[in-house]
This record gives sequence, C-alpha cells and structure tokens, in this order.
Amino acid sequence: MRHLSPLLLALLLCGCSHDNTPPASDAASDAATDAATDSLHPGGDAASDTATHADAIAETRNDTLGVDLIIADAFIDPGTPIAVDGLFDDWAGIATRAVDPEGDATGAFDLTRVYAVSRGTTVFLRFSHGAAKNLNSGPDTEGTLAIEMKVQNASSLKIDLRARTISRDGSSSHPLRWSEVSYRAMPTAAARESELRIDLATIGATVGSDVTIRFSGSDMLTAPVSLRLNLPAQPTQRRDPKRSSEAAFRVLTLNTYEDGLDDSLRLPTFTRLFSSIDADIVCLQEETYTTSQTIMSAFPPAGAGQSWNILRSGTRDTAIVSRWPLIALPGGSRFVGAGIDLPSGEALVVYSFHPNCCGYIGSDEDTWRIAQSQELADAIARVRRGALGVSYTRFANAPVIIGGDWNLVGSNEPLLRLTTNDGPALTHWLLRHLVGDDIYTWRSDTSRYPPGMLDLVLFDATQLTRDKGFIFDSNQLDGARLLEMGLEKDDSAVTDHLALVTDFRLP
Repeated sequence: MRHLSPLLLALLLCGCSHDNTPPASDAASDAATDAATDSLHPGGDAASDTATHADAIAETRNDTLGVDLIIADAFIDPGTPIAVDGLFDDWAGIATRAVDPEGDATGAFDLTRVYAVSRGTTVFLRFSHGAAKNLNSGPDTEGTLAIEMKVQNASSLKIDLRARTISRDGSSSHPLRWSEVSYRAMPTAAARESELRIDLATIGATVGSDVTIRFSGSDMLTAPVSLRLNLPAQPTQRRDPKRSSEAAFRVLTLNTYEDGLDDSLRLPTFTRLFSSIDADIVCLQEETYTTSQTIMSAFPPAGAGQSWNILRSGTRDTAIVSRWPLIALPGGSRFVGAGIDLPSGEALVVYSFHPNCCGYIGSDEDTWRIAQSQELADAIARVRRGALGVSYTRFANAPVIIGGDWNLVGSNEPLLRLTTNDGPALTHWLLRHLVGDDIYTWRSDTSRYPPGMLDLVLFDATQLTRDKGFIFDSNQLDGARLLEMGLEKDDSAVTDHLALVTDFRLP
C-alpha cells in the first residue's frame, strides 16, 4: 500500500506506472437512481476553503529512475461539502489516501482504495471493497470489516460493520448508539464502494486533532491512514417545507410501524404530522389490522366539499388515502394501486409499495423483493397497454408515482426493475432531509442496525415535474418552526420511518 502525493503523481506522469485514477462509482451507476437525482450539494463558506498539509511520509522505490524517493504527502482538500449518499461526485479533487492490492482479502471485503477527509470533528471515509456487498448484512462465512479511528491523546472508536456495533476504546462494555456519533453509511443497498461519516467529538476530538484510521477483519492496509481535522464544520442547508404556489399536488409516503394509527396513544401524533404536512395523497405501509375508518380519522378535515378516500390492498398492509376519489387498479402481493382524476382534469396513477424486509444481496428475501418489484412493473405495464378495459383507458397514458418502504437492504435489482427501460422507466427522486444532506429514511436507537435509506419515491419524469421534496424529521426543526407547524419536537419519533414529502407540478 502506498500513500500518493501530488508530487509523486507528477513523477508518475513522466513515465512511472501507477494508476491513481479513482474508479467510477459502481453504486452511483448501479441504479440509474442516480441519473436524475438531486445530487447537487449546497455550497457555503467552507466550499471555497482549501487546505494543504503533510499527513504522512511515504517511501517509494522508482525502478524507472533507479532511486529511492522519500516524499512528504501533501493532500489537497478543496473543502467541498460532503453528503453521505452513495453518489461520490462530491469527492472529486480529493486524493486517494491509500491503495491496497486487489485479491489479498481473507473475507468478503477486499479493500482497494481509501479516501478520508474531515469537516470539523467529523471524519468522512470512502472505500472500495471489491464485489457488491451490503455493509451490515451477509452470510456468516463472509466475515466482517472493522474500522478503528484513534484520536491522538484521546480515545478511539471501533466500528464492526457486520456485527453492527460501535464501541469506545475497543471495549464491548462501552457500546455507543449510532446517533451518539452521528454515524451515517451509504448506500444501504449492496455496492462495490461505500462511504460513511462519524463525529469524533464524543471521544475528545477537536479541530486540529490528528486521527489514525485502521481496518481489520476481511482486509487491512499495510499502514494506517493519517488524517488531521483541519477544516471547519461544513454549512448546513435548511429547506422550506411550505408548498409552493406552483405545485399541483403533494404526496406523502410513510410507514407507520405496526399499525401505528390503531394505537390510541400514537394516533394524536400522527394527526399532527398529517395536518402539518398537508398532503393530498398519502401512501401508507404497515397498516395491516387498523380499520379504514380509524385510518381516515387520523386525518384533519379534507376541505370544503371534500372527504378523504381510502383504498386498501388485499393483504391490508398498504393503503392509499386521497382527497379525491380513488379508482382501484389491479394490485399485488405487496402493493395497492389507484387511478385518480385530479381537479385539473388530468389522470394520475399511484401505488403504495411494501416488499419484504431483511436479508442481503443474494438472500431469499432479496429474491422475494425482486419478484415483488417485477410484479409491480408488470401491473404498470398492463395499465399502460390499456389491458384493463375501456373504463380505465384514461389511465393508460397517465403519469405514475410509487411511494413506499422498499426495504432495499439487499441488491439494487428491485429498484432497477422499475427504473430501467426494460420496465416502466420511472425516476427515483433522491430526497434529502429538511435540514442537512442526509438521505436516510429509517432509524432506531433500539436497533443494532444504523440508519438506512429504505423508503423511496419513484415518478414519471416525462410527465411530471419535481417541485419541492424532502424527508421530514420534526426533531430537526427549531422552536419557531415547530410552533408554526403545530408540532412537538419528537413527533416524528412516533414511527421508526421518516415521512417522505414530494410536491409535483403538471406540464
């Protein structure tokens, strides 16, 4: 493994052979989700800062020149804000920290390239690890990958990815919750490259601290990665949840967690959320035993001359609630579909989708999700072919929206079945939190799994235009905004999933 500097790169261009070109992001291209997403990250004062520092000394033998070179490694970090979203475009210009031989791993994760940068006391880590794998799940035979970060003159943290634990000073008697260190890792679906972030302030890091990063388990580097925390914290973007006057309608997607609307203690909280978000169409998941009447009672008055309408799936797990009448479309084992005549006269097709949970790439659960996604793709194809009869003809050319808890914890194939030209060719709207650039939609401090992106919204980009869209977490709002929206700080904690809010404009 070598630490490469800009000087060494210049020498290599003069005749030495070493490939330091960062590989194309497999995760970014895996799901054409990434083709039409909001992958622009907000700028700020930190975006114009640059930092040059000598982090390591690398001894490199240059056989062509016949000399030994001792090179002070000067990493150039442009200070661009980093969003942990599995797209990697924001890492452009950030040098590779370490290169490790391919094929030397003893387990599933074969490290080849490692990148590391800091913003304030937060470390961002990007690493290529061979075949597409899920960071947090897989067969026991695959082993694990562990990452230790040691702050000089302070403590250390160890993340065991497959054990799904994070400990202080390597001791299992000092476990930490993911939220205590603002841990994020993406993509949640299997990929050949991953990125994560972790705030080391919890273990005594400050701006200016030196950090040493080591890998163990499936693979390790021949030398640790050294990093100085020498840039300020990156700016935080705040989005406005108010619907714009140009939006034709708003869609809300939410998994209510085990019949949440049937829980008399949680129902008032859901009512506050529904009232403040003020959606026209709502895609619900995990409402299996709750009666339709109880579900509709959770919503505020629909408006003058309007009433809420509901459509349930045969398995009663998924539901669609709308201000406008719903016309049932053929459903499936894990989805319910509805045709809607909008007040503007246009037709719309909406699905609420909830494939099986759990597993990992190649598991039975992953195979079931792929089959369930294909079933949904086939249902959409029947509508578009006009195969449902004359009374459904107006929906054949209508735009399609899918909202749901996709449980995308295995391969990306379930998503590809609906986003490629072999299927409905829908577009994944990659949503971000109202505050910041996070994209996770599920989190639980009582689970060993870290936050992940399980919930998705797909739409027909040829017929609908995105307006505002965001992941809603009341915990991120300040007092003034909570008061304005009639919410309490922890209202979003009423379920382990976060609400996805999307506003659409018509042509």
